Amino acid sequence: LKPKDLLSRSKLRSLVLPRQVGMYLARKLTPLSLEEIGMHFGGKDHTTVLYALTRIEKLRQSTVQVQTDLAALKQQILTYHSI
Repeated sequence: LKPKDLLSRSKLRSLVLPRQVGMYLARKLTPLSLEEIGMHFGGKDHTTVLYALTRIEKLRQSTVQVQTDLAALKQQILTYHSI
């Protein structure tokens, strides 16, 4: 995916889930508010961010693969950020 895809208003399933994961990780790894996260993801409303957080949290709790993927992404972000 390209950054512009994550910031787009597209509702393609192939873009929505990665965008929601990005919002989820932004909330978990930064002190940003829901409004600020939404702004960084192409001007999304705070309720859209809240929905993304809820959806990804439910997937994380019910799917081992999502847990693994989120942990790997988080580790990559933290490793890259500390360089």
